[in-house]
Order: sequence, then structure tokens, then C-alpha cells
Amino acid sequence: MYIYSHLNITDVLEIIRKVNPVKILDVNVGFGRWGILCRELLERDNMGKVRRPDLWNIKIDGIENITSSCIQTYHDIFYDNIYRQDLEGFFKNHLALYDLTIFSNVLEYRSREESIRMLSSAMEISRFILVYVKLGKHNDQYTPDERQVSIWKKEDFNGYDVVNNIILNDRYGNKYGIFLIECNTIKRIYNKNVVIYGIDDYFDLCVKPFIDENKIICFMEENVFKQGLFHMGKIIHTIKGVKKIKDDFVIIIASVFYREIRKKLEAASLYNFI
Repeated sequence: MYIYSHLNITDVLEIIRKVNPVKILDVNVGFGRWGILCRELLERDNMGKVRRPDLWNIKIDGIENITSSCIQTYHDIFYDNIYRQDLEGFFKNHLALYDLTIFSNVLEYRSREESIRMLSSAMEISRFILVYVKLGKHNDQYTPDERQVSIWKKEDFNGYDVVNNIILNDRYGNKYGIFLIECNTIKRIYNKNVVIYGIDDYFDLCVKPFIDENKIICFMEENVFKQGLFHMGKIIHTIKGVKKIKDDFVIIIASVFYREIRKKLEAASLYNFI
């Protein structure tokens, strides 16, 4: 488990709050800092109190090396799934899509070539990628397996669509970079014919800006007072109504109640959702 500066926590959480993700992937879970903090930040009710675990709605997955001894019983509380496999193998075979993928304490401990490949693979399944990385050579004294393998600079991220970046310095003069990357690749998915589950603020803020409105077939809602009405000129269906649609489409869950909605769709044998 690598040692890292605490200076990033406030800045990273503020970025996560603005992205407002429903589905998160934490790359190299380690102690579980980001899974725990994301639960505390995002799982709040209308009164601002953190919900009980049985009422949590955010999906948080993690990846950790199969040989790692970091994973403990408390990880199972804060994470929905922890995949125990090598990172490159995971990104080659994983099909689930995420609003936010977090690379913290990852890139600099792998070769530049491997790190770039992982970022490229992650862009295929992520709406945003959050990178927290050491910049330049740090003067830390760690064990051999904690030494930097590759050296990164701010300019290394110029080729990505960085929408937010913060550079920090610790008391030893070491630099850290926080980069929020918008992933153009996932926009191709949002350009398919889609059925939108949910018409609340999450749809307006996190889905609507990324899709072609002409690709929306219809909306779907469990609220009986909304069913049969129209939103953006598209009818609001029940789950049974959506099952009758013959066209090829993807269901986008545009709601913070991801877990609950996912179970309902799976119970209705609808698995083409993201």
C-alpha cells in the first residue's frame, strides 16, 4: 500500500462532487480511501445525512491485484464489487460503463507505455477519468516496490481533453497533479438509440449534455403520475411498455437510484442498460 500525501483529498472530493457520478470505478483500491470518501460524500439524503448502507444507491467498483493483501472485510461494505485481477486484463474484458474512473497512485508505478494503454482502455468505458499522480521525481524514501517506475509532467496530459487540473506542492517540495479528463469515446455510446430511465436533475446535468436528443426513443419512469405523459416530446413508458419496443436501443439509467433501478430492469429481463 503506497504512501501518499493527504493534500489532494479536498480538491479531489470537490471535483467528484461536481461530476456527481452514480457509477464509480476505483483503480487500485488499496486502503479504500476513495470508496469510503465517495460514500460519505455522495450517499446523502435530503437532510444532508449519510444514508444507511442498505439505502445506498451509488455503485462503486474497485480493482485490486490478485496478490495484494490490502483487501479487508470492511472493503465489502463500501464497495459493490472488487475485481481481483491485473489492471490491463480487467480493462480488456470489462464491459460495464462508469461515470467516473479514478486513477490515484497508479500511473507512476507502471511503465509509461502500460499506463497510456490503461488510460486509453479506461476511456472506452468512462464518462470522466480522474487522475491523481506524482509530478517529477519525488524525494521519498520507500521500499523498493514503492519506487516510481515512470516520471510524469503536467505536459503529458496535453493530449487529453482535460477539463480541470490542479497542481499541488507538499512540504518537501514534491509536486502532485490532479487531472479530470472528459472521455470522448463514451460519447459514441450516448449517440446510439436510447431509452432514458429517469427525468430528474441527474438526467439534466449528467446525461442530457452528452446525447443527441434525436436518438431518444422514449423515457421510462416508475412514477404512475408521469407514465403516459410526454417529456421533450417523447412518451414516458412503463417497463412493460419498453419491453415491447422492437428497435435496438440502450437503456441509460439517469438516476441516483442506480442499484434499485438495475434490479428492476434485471427482474424484467432487460440487461441492455448502462
